[in-house]
Amino acid sequence: MGFLMSLRSFAIRLLAILGIVALAIVAFIVMVRPWHVRWGATDAEVAQGMAGDEVVGGRDFAFTRAITINAKPDAIWPWILQMGHRRAGFYAYDWFDNGGVRSSEVIIPELQLVGIGDVIPISSLVKYRVWSIDPNQAIVWVSDDEPISGSWTWSLFPAGESETRLITRMSGRVERDLPAVAFHWVIDAGDVVFMRKSMLGIKQRVEGNITDTSNAVALEGVL
Repeated sequence: MGFLMSLRSFAIRLLAILGIVALAIVAFIVMVRPWHVRWGATDAEVAQGMAGDEVVGGRDFAFTRAITINAKPDAIWPWILQMGHRRAGFYAYDWFDNGGVRSSEVIIPELQLVGIGDVIPISSLVKYRVWSIDPNQAIVWVSDDEPISGSWTWSLFPAGESETRLITRMSGRVERDLPAVAFHWVIDAGDVVFMRKSMLGIKQRVEGNITDTSNAVALEGVL
C-alpha cells in the first residue's frame, strides 16, 4: 500500500511538472516568440527584402531585429566588420559567446580586412563565411552546416542626417529530424537575449566612440 501511494504521488508530481512545462511552451509560442523574432523592427522592416534573403530557399524561420543608432553608417560599419568569436567578440555575453575574452571596445584595424569567402567564427564549433559585402550598407554571412543552415545579414539604413537603422536578419532551414528540431527550438528561445544584447552593445560602442578620434581607423583602401 505504501509503495502504491508513493507511486501515485510521484505520478501526480510528474504530471504537474509536465503540465507546467507544457504551459510554459505554449506561453512562449503564443506571447513571447512573436515579439522576440522581430524585436525593435517595424512592420515595413520585417516585410522588406534584404541582402541574403536569396541564399536560403524554402526557409523555416526568419528573425528580423532592428535598433536606431545615433551615428552615420560609416561610423557603425567597422564595428560590424570585426565581429566574431575570438575576434572582436559580439559585444554581448563574452563568457558565453567569446570564450571568456572581453569584446573589444575599440576598432581593430587588422580585423577590418574582410572579404567574400572569409570565415567568421560564431563559436569554437560553428563557422559562417562571408557571402556578400557592400561597404557601409550590408554584409551577409552564410552557414552550410547541418542541422541548421542559413544566412545572417547585418544591414545599415540611413534614417535622417545623423541616425541609422541597424537591421539584422537571421533566416534558415532546419533538418527534418528530432535532434535538429529540438536544437533549433533551444536556440530559438535564447536567441533574442543574445541578439538584443549584441545590438545594444554596438549602439553603446558607436555612440560612445563617435567623437573619440583616438579610436578611429583610416579605412581608405580597406573597404
